Amino acid sequence: MPDDGGRASSAEDRATPHGAALAPLRGMGTAISMKTTRACGFGRSPGLARVLLVWCGVAADTDRPRMRPRIAESEIPRLDDGRVGPRGRRGRILPHCALVVMMAAAITACTSDPASPPTPMPETSGWLWRHPLPTGDYLTRSQMVNNRVGYAVGYAGRVLRTIDGGESWMICDNAEQALIWDLGFTDERTGTAVGRDGTIIRTMDGGVRWSSVDSRTEETLACVEFVDSDFGAAIGDAGTILQSYDGGRSWQKMESGTTAILEWVAYTDRFHGVVVGGDGTILLTEDGGQSWTTQYANTTEHLFGVGFRDSLVGYAVGSGGVILGTGDGGRTWRGVNSGTTSTLYTVAFHDDSSGAIGGGEGTVLWTINGGVDWERREGPTFNAVLSIDFLDELTAIVTAGGIAETTDAGSTWREVTYCGRAILNDITFSGPALGYSVGTHGIILRSTDGGRSWRYAESGVGEDLTAVSSAGDDLVMIVGLGGVVLRSTDEGLNWTRLDCGTSANLNGVAVVGESTAVVVGEGGVVRRTEDAGQTWEALDSPMRIGFNDVAFATPDTGIVTAEAGITYHTSDGGQTWTQAWLQTTDAIVAIVMVDAQVGTAISTLGGVARTVDSGASWQWQIAPEWPPSGGPLDVAFADRNHGVIVEFDGSVLITSDGGDNWKEVDTGVVHPLFGVFMDSDKECTVVGARLSVLQAPELEMHALN
Repeated sequence: MPDDGGRASSAEDRATPHGAALAPLRGMGTAISMKTTRACGFGRSPGLARVLLVWCGVAADTDRPRMRPRIAESEIPRLDDGRVGPRGRRGRILPHCALVVMMAAAITACTSDPASPPTPMPETSGWLWRHPLPTGDYLTRSQMVNNRVGYAVGYAGRVLRTIDGGESWMICDNAEQALIWDLGFTDERTGTAVGRDGTIIRTMDGGVRWSSVDSRTEETLACVEFVDSDFGAAIGDAGTILQSYDGGRSWQKMESGTTAILEWVAYTDRFHGVVVGGDGTILLTEDGGQSWTTQYANTTEHLFGVGFRDSLVGYAVGSGGVILGTGDGGRTWRGVNSGTTSTLYTVAFHDDSSGAIGGGEGTVLWTINGGVDWERREGPTFNAVLSIDFLDELTAIVTAGGIAETTDAGSTWREVTYCGRAILNDITFSGPALGYSVGTHGIILRSTDGGRSWRYAESGVGEDLTAVSSAGDDLVMIVGLGGVVLRSTDEGLNWTRLDCGTSANLNGVAVVGESTAVVVGEGGVVRRTEDAGQTWEALDSPMRIGFNDVAFATPDTGIVTAEAGITYHTSDGGQTWTQAWLQTTDAIVAIVMVDAQVGTAISTLGGVARTVDSGASWQWQIAPEWPPSGGPLDVAFADRNHGVIVEFDGSVLITSDGGDNWKEVDTGVVHPLFGVFMDSDKECTVVGARLSVLQAPELEMHALN
């Protein structure tokens, strides 16, 4: 399996209470930053692209309540009002969509008996997870109730359950789609989860059903812990401390004496507890939360986690690699050498000796002497390690975007659910069965069953792959950064690297017929082959403008898209090109041609344009606007009427009248979708962040009619 990580080249990020997250930028690869700058018209400046990604994805909606980053800036996609931050298909970025119309979220029911596995996702649901399984949603925390049963939570209200000690996990039903940060179970069946905007949900049947509970706050809740079946506490933003005395059925707001961001709560018994948070905040209670006193921390670093090995000895961890230790139940604290400057998020102990700390960029610190010394271990992922659960002194389960397990005290790790940062940029099918998707770090996924399942194919390259095209099983071509062109003539089993005579970043490819293909890229690069890539003809633009995408309906008739509202069309296979301007300075980032006359293009500012004369003229169906009302990243049509656009917030737009009207539907995910394919039966397959592949076999029945 190809490497899907990609360690950040910069130094470890330090968590700051209200910074903007750059999470996916490093994980998404250079293809995103390069194309972002080109699409936005700022040349080729990856540094500026990163700023633009964060601004468009996170900071644009200044009227909305911002969710502060609980994770360091390089770790995970930030959510703003429930939507994902930085994004881009082959580098395209756009701001949030304002409207969401619920269609059908992929739901899997859990059985009422925790000893029996949840039932698989029904094939009648609207959107189905195809890869990775069981989900590609980012997971934030997990808890092993015992050595057999455990739960995990994360983005989009995702809840997973294991009944085999973490060996496998399955999706549980939850109607609440808010970001869930943490969970606390008192037994195998009864648990509470907390998250964004004061969300509290509770289950009494092992995750079969979840009900909302009035939290009496709209502040984001970061952590929840139960001391016993009745007494629990939840903490969060603006100094919020809630306590429950009836197992989570109801909650009371307590006076904390602070407005600091609170991150973690740890009780050693019903009376003694510690809360940590921003600016070195440490709060102590010795009367069951009725009163809290601020303790001197001797640091202003943001503290993210706290844990105790017994009633007296505990540790708090935070940004800058800070570790504070207490030997008197939290009254006094002293610094402990961590040996790292990575942000540390969580600390847990199995017994008086064995403990572990999780942190940014996959940091794992292990102790075998109760925290006196900490030894760095190679982590399971490059994501932040957000929670740790011990099963014994050697075995632990961690949550780091996904779930990983060690059975040898952190020396080696097994990825249980997907923990990486890779993305899929594009997708195509060469027939009813064979499908191909490409992404960062040379990743190729291949399906032989119409997209129901996917396997890795060896690409032989490490560069980011940006686009894939086929016109049948005999010829499939892929392009990527650095002039990469790959060809397969055996249904994707083997791939050969071709030399098309350029090292420019390539952004689009169109295969037309058994041996003809056109590739386009930066600097006005256009190359054409009529012998399946053995030789290439340079048809480069003298304008040296960056080309974003290409579509050919016949070997002679095609369109390329570029910056500043420009497209070029040809009727002689690219020997000559005629410019058409769409009366906008917005970059045209994707194009699809239904036939030799009709095509649809999309722009970075949410514009959708249609041509009925092979690209000679265009009509805006949705005009670009500032601030944008949508974020299209790719477009596909099954015929002249039925089309789909994917957006960076995980939704899709669908049309059944050729684009005159569009309906927005929810896929059930909140991370970016970068590529889309729609077949003649109107079955839709989308790909995106975290190697996600989702499919809607009944899209037309649910929404187009």
